[in-house]
Amino acid sequence: MNVTVIYDSYYGSTKAMAAEVAAGASSVAGAAVRCLSVDEASRDDLEWADGIALGCPTHMGSIAWQMKRFIDEEFAALWQSHVLVGKAGTVFTTGGAGGAGGTELTQIALLSNLAQHGMILVTHPHNMPGFRPDGMAWGATWATGRGDRPPTQRQIDSARSQGQRLAEVAGKLMA
Repeated sequence: MNVTVIYDSYYGSTKAMAAEVAAGASSVAGAAVRCLSVDEASRDDLEWADGIALGCPTHMGSIAWQMKRFIDEEFAALWQSHVLVGKAGTVFTTGGAGGAGGTELTQIALLSNLAQHGMILVTHPHNMPGFRPDGMAWGATWATGRGDRPPTQRQIDSARSQGQRLAEVAGKLMA
């Protein structure tokens, strides 16, 4: 199965998290993975994928504008063709306070865009490796400050397990 991980990153934290999500997806036998910034990704990467992960920093309690632009320009162009219907999709975010400052709202907004396309939402259940006691079921999140806080091992495990889960679900949907 094919997995595309698309991210926006201000200070490098979301890029690092995207690499961990991609590593988790790559750990599944038969997975081919592309990990791209919003500036590199295109409609072709969305169409190629069986599973799509979107990640961005939380900015002022919402989706970073670069990711929103990508969604509005690239995702929206595929809406009428129904190309994304039935594909697996997941989200991940970074934020200064990790759970505060609107991180959960950002994840819900990202998931809403996936749902608009009829994608199968792959969430972050409580039994996944790295899920923290105060974690969010919507997706993995890292508390990063302004890039000055390295991720904890728990956060790395969380991102990897989410990527692995996305690839596993995408594979099952393809079968």
